[in-house]
Amino acid sequence: MREDTPHPRLTLFGRVRPWPAVPILFVAVALACSGGEREEPDTPILGSIRRTQTPIALTLARTERPTPAATTEPTPVPAPPPPSPTVLPQVPASAPLSPPVYVPSPPAPPPVFTHNPLSGTVLSQINQRRAVSGLNALSPNQALINAAQGYAELSFANGPYQLSHTLEGMPADRAARQGYSGGVGEVLATGEPSGEVMMEVWMASPPHETVIMGTPYSEIGVGCAVAPYTGLDGVTWETALCVGLLGVPY
Repeated sequence: MREDTPHPRLTLFGRVRPWPAVPILFVAVALACSGGEREEPDTPILGSIRRTQTPIALTLARTERPTPAATTEPTPVPAPPPPSPTVLPQVPASAPLSPPVYVPSPPAPPPVFTHNPLSGTVLSQINQRRAVSGLNALSPNQALINAAQGYAELSFANGPYQLSHTLEGMPADRAARQGYSGGVGEVLATGEPSGEVMMEVWMASPPHETVIMGTPYSEIGVGCAVAPYTGLDGVTWETALCVGLLGVPY
């Protein structure tokens, strides 16, 4: 029976292997491509496969897995060099600041004041008359004011119409006793207690006008004594005696 007929097998190194299907497929493809008629085989080849007229080389190449090529390591991009450290210039240590030394401001001079309103009015009248002539104003000086006021009261008690510049020394002496150092010019006048009247009396006398309008002077003091006065005819009226001291400080 057919079942008892042994099938041809290929033996390799004594081991029986099943007939591979790949050569048979290759043979069939080769025959189909030859285009010729199939001839009867002359010599059997390996059992059921016979050699044709045109030899066909069958090569079973063992397919090897391709060896993966080694991946070339990329050359790393070189990192930029670190910036060179910036060297700051050495700042020399400054010496510790000493605390500020408080220097007190010189005390302000005491306010200048006249001893009565008439004295202040006459002083202003003198500076106004100087300003009209383009002269500098005279600065009030307290020592000159005090010296002028003292001599006005002394002269009024001696007799308001008996005027003298030497009742107790010279004008510079009186100013020096009050603490003034400098040259001094002096004017005297007796009349109605009015600044305008006093100025008119002085300006009507050239020697007095020369002192009042003198250019060397820069400081002034005025003092006036005001009191009732009874004349030889028995008439009493308000009378003023004013003294003006003009100074040139040394």
